[in-house]
Amino acid sequence: MKSIELDLPSVGHTAPITSVALRRDGRLATGSYDGTIVVWPDDKAAASSRLVLRHRRLVNSVAWNPISPSILASGSADKTVGIWDVSVPSNPLLAVLSRHTDDVNSVSWMPDGRRLVCVSEDGHVTMWDTTTSRLLGNLGAHRAHCMAASVSRYGDIASVGEDGLVRVTPDPLDLGGEEGLSTSRLFDSSIEGCAWSADGELLALALDDGSLEIVGRADLETVEHYPLSTSAVRSVAWGPGDRDLIAGTYDGGVYQIDRDAATVQRSSNDRAWPRSVALHEDLVAVGSFSSCPQLYSRAGAADTIAPQGRGVRGPNAVVVSGDLVAIGTDSGEVVVLRLDDLTEVRVVKVGDSPVLGLAADGGWIFGTTYSGHVFRLSESELSITPERLGAPLPSAAVVGRRVLVGSYGGELISLDADTLEVVAREAVHEGSIKSLAALGDGRLLAASTDHCVSLLDGRAHARQDLWRHGNLVNAVAHLDGSVVASASRDRTVRVGKLPPLGEAARPQVLLGPDESIKAVAVIGTAGEPVVIAGSYDFGLYAWRVNLGGGQPGQLTTGTRFDSLRQAVSAIAAAGPDQFVVAGWDRQIRRYEMAVDGMPHVVASTTLGYET
Repeated sequence: MKSIELDLPSVGHTAPITSVALRRDGRLATGSYDGTIVVWPDDKAAASSRLVLRHRRLVNSVAWNPISPSILASGSADKTVGIWDVSVPSNPLLAVLSRHTDDVNSVSWMPDGRRLVCVSEDGHVTMWDTTTSRLLGNLGAHRAHCMAASVSRYGDIASVGEDGLVRVTPDPLDLGGEEGLSTSRLFDSSIEGCAWSADGELLALALDDGSLEIVGRADLETVEHYPLSTSAVRSVAWGPGDRDLIAGTYDGGVYQIDRDAATVQRSSNDRAWPRSVALHEDLVAVGSFSSCPQLYSRAGAADTIAPQGRGVRGPNAVVVSGDLVAIGTDSGEVVVLRLDDLTEVRVVKVGDSPVLGLAADGGWIFGTTYSGHVFRLSESELSITPERLGAPLPSAAVVGRRVLVGSYGGELISLDADTLEVVAREAVHEGSIKSLAALGDGRLLAASTDHCVSLLDGRAHARQDLWRHGNLVNAVAHLDGSVVASASRDRTVRVGKLPPLGEAARPQVLLGPDESIKAVAVIGTAGEPVVIAGSYDFGLYAWRVNLGGGQPGQLTTGTRFDSLRQAVSAIAAAGPDQFVVAGWDRQIRRYEMAVDGMPHVVASTTLGYET
């Protein structure tokens, strides 16, 4: 595949693009972490013809109606589905489907263009009448997050989830409204996406183990198998005539699979985020970390894609180093600010791939990228590993003269801090290691999507589990190596004293918002710790914790002390009475504890756009 250079408007999304959909005439719609849907001009018109629609949270999925070309459906983390008529830009909203209990991950139209299938983080697959906003029924449930659904030309409804289950249910109208008669198959790997072939006889499955599986409609038995990557396959779409497929992987790869020739071509670009792919004739649209989607041509040889749009400076990581604070961004930059007033000191361009993890030691800042690289930088030097170490690499910590990074696949990778040469690597978790925190004694804390918070030996890579959450763990932090706190998608923070070797930890459960908790820090003293957490509900929460007199396991409600305009992405302690917060709205704030016992903003700034 080769790049297509289109004259798209210069202004697009302000956060990564999560979903792409191409209408049968080629018109493009995209959804983003910024909570917007952009319907792009269908010609080289002025940017003023671009239509922007809005949810209250990030948009996970967009889908064009198969019967009425102007109708678009969108699924959002605000737990709603929007039905829009883009031919009426002054008042496009037709309906809101709003009885979902968790984030809506995927929407897919039935062939009649009236009914819509929705899947949610709560595991449920539901069907709705979009003309009346009526819930028609529940088509089944997964034991874990339901990730995607696809509807065939016959009305067969396929759903896939993190539990490894693929279930196919016939159109309920064909069964006279009766439930049941579904066909299912359980895989060893989580299934991230699915797509029916145009003839409705084959179902393509995007597996977390890095492979693409094609199964038959009747029995879901494997027809073809394509091992593509060491990272998860996230998305898949069929080409015209069902002769080829496009698949996107978490390492940024976009694969074109020619079924007749049994060949696979890979294109990659550090701005591409193939969480979603779509095809129309020769055009391939792919999600991205830019303000505009990545566009490809299916014709020609595979080559590197020229990025389109501006990189978005959404912050992913924050680390405090002396009197400086460093911010790792989606644009592949590290923005260095003064801690006291948050004025900009410098911007270091690491690459085009997002910076996901940061750690600081001895005047050096170490970081990891979505593309699988590790870097270190000082005031005058930038070094980066020449090879990908696996992608993505969500987290980093420094232990002695080793840089330890966590991988999407659950590996802990040790590198020499001076040369960035790999010393060792070992699988220590069954899920992505999203957060690492060094304790200062050769050990470190790890938080993973396998629901575990663990204590790791930095050299031996030995693991001791401290506690489990009810869902994936987003972040872990500590205070003076004695108090540990973790934030989870189960909407709780857990905090407890680090136990002696071999003893079980007994954390307290801190209740906060009715949304996933993304970031956590601990300030104060070991005797009187204050836990700070940030959520996808845009809020910041504080808990004063009594670890001596409180009963382990008790439920404690936090106090919401401030809000951002978007989700909170990272928090870093900056001393016993202050901390720094970063949000997807590019806001950076420094807080100090005031005499009233609550945090107050003492400095703030908003990161500019990539130039």
